[in-house]
Amino acid sequence: MTALEVACSECGLDPMCQVLDYSEQGSGVPPGVLLRRQPVMKGEKLFSVNQPFHAVYAIKSGSFKAIVPDMTQGERVVGFFLAGDLIGAEGMANRQYSYTIRALEQSSVCVLELARLSETGRSTEAIQGALIEMLGREVALNHLVTTSLIQQNADQRMAAFLISLSRRSVTRGFTSDQLGLNMSRSDIASYLGLARETVSRILTRFQNSGLIRLRKHNLKLLNRIGLEKVASSR
Repeated sequence: MTALEVACSECGLDPMCQVLDYSEQGSGVPPGVLLRRQPVMKGEKLFSVNQPFHAVYAIKSGSFKAIVPDMTQGERVVGFFLAGDLIGAEGMANRQYSYTIRALEQSSVCVLELARLSETGRSTEAIQGALIEMLGREVALNHLVTTSLIQQNADQRMAAFLISLSRRSVTRGFTSDQLGLNMSRSDIASYLGLARETVSRILTRFQNSGLIRLRKHNLKLLNRIGLEKVASSR
């Protein structure tokens, strides 16, 4: 199944794309400053941890995971990125990327080469305003994600994770109850700090309880109120 594309107006990169007139013909933006709908194959890396920063990526369709090396010479998942999300913006601060990004499915991205913005002919004020708006939106979204996952037990974490995916889907203009769960059970377990078997067991229990319906990578929230009760239970 082809991944859904996010509308430009719902994408985290849109404030800057508006300033650049989406690099359409006649915009005056030099080729390569804003690359649109670049295909990324499943398993392909966008960049690696500690690689020098050069661009910000916006997911047009598909999904990605962020990974870092862990103490056992393996990898730990530290985040998931979905259609509409920005990737790599934190690299602006220390001039290198903080994690490795790998595609979870066939995806597409828009790529903004920040170092070349001065070539576009746009005013510094317009560019700075777009950057502030763009990064402000991402801070708000990241706050939503992190606060929703500060939970105690395994069931709470899993319920909060699913609710967080639903909220992010709505933020990007998609439905709240139909979710693509393209990350593996192992990736979810790594992200939530749980065992893979625990993740599988909880998802099965949620399904048997009528909270969700899971068919391969397609998840439907059947009882959002019930999930919220699980996430907030003490």
